[in-house]
Amino acid sequence: MGFFDKCICCPCLSKEQSVKVCTYVFTALEILSFIISIGNGSFRQVISSLLSIAVIASFIYLLYAMKTGNPKYLNQIKLIFGIVLALEVLNFIIYIFAAIILFFKAGNRIVQLNYAGNDFKNFFKSSKELETEIRTYAALKIIGYLVGVFLVVNYYLSTINYINELLKTLEVENSARKEESGIKEETTKKEETIKKEETTEKDITA
Repeated sequence: MGFFDKCICCPCLSKEQSVKVCTYVFTALEILSFIISIGNGSFRQVISSLLSIAVIASFIYLLYAMKTGNPKYLNQIKLIFGIVLALEVLNFIIYIFAAIILFFKAGNRIVQLNYAGNDFKNFFKSSKELETEIRTYAALKIIGYLVGVFLVVNYYLSTINYINELLKTLEVENSARKEESGIKEETTKKEETIKKEETTEKDITA
């Protein structure tokens, strides 16, 4: 997959270490996001909190699947990650659109009053100053969300890439183990056959 071989956050580590370290980092960020959003009772923040719980659960399951090396769990995590990725990107898109709307409505007096809030300093600013400030704030949010989308997509795709490689390795190891087991069984059967023949010959001679 080229660019998505490793997460861009940890390019110097091995693929396994990169996935683990990035997973721990993203888990910590999601927990922080959950703590911040849980105090806000708005509908959007409630949805964000639920999404954070789902993401944290998927990260824990990923680490467990990697530790056990169970192909069943690893295949399940691919499906779970696909769903979580779609929800994460959708969440970012909603925030990006909200920031874009804020950017283009920065000149609206109601928007400016809502932005000013109870901050006493903002009441001494002109409408033009508030508009410029709101546009800058919205632009920074848009850039931040786009960076967030990039990091999330990069992490999920590099993780899926690593899981696919791990599954192939496990498949090869299982095949080699079965082949080795088959050879041992065949050798054992031959040895038993030889022993039976030798016993039969002894009986005949006797």
